[in-house]
Amino acid sequence: MTAPRMHPTARRCVAWAVGLFVGGSFLSLYGTQMYLALADLAGPGAVFGVTVVEFVMTLIRWTALPTGAALVGAAVVIQALTADARAAQARASEQTATPIPPAPLSGHEPTGR
Repeated sequence: MTAPRMHPTARRCVAWAVGLFVGGSFLSLYGTQMYLALADLAGPGAVFGVTVVEFVMTLIRWTALPTGAALVGAAVVIQALTADARAAQARASEQTATPIPPAPLSGHEPTGR
C-alpha cells in the first residue's frame, strides 16, 4: 500500500513553516550579535538606520515562530480535509460504478402467452 501524497498547498505551508522556524531561530540566537556588529560598523552617525534595522529584526523575531506554527496547523487541516474529500469521492464513485437494476414497471408484467 502506498502512502497518501501530500496536498501541494499543505506541502507549501510546511516548506514556509520550516523556513520561518529556521530563520526565526537563527535571528533569535544571533540577532543581538548582528545588531551590535552593525552598530559598531555604522558608527554613531547611523543611529536612525540601525534603529530601523533593529525594529525589523525584532518584528521578525516576534512573528516568525508563531507564523510557522500556524502554517503547520494549516497544513495539517488541509491534509485532513483532502483525505476526507478523497475518501468521500471514492465512496461516491464506488456507489455509482455498480449498475442499479431497473425496477419492474407495475402493470406491464410479461406474460407467457
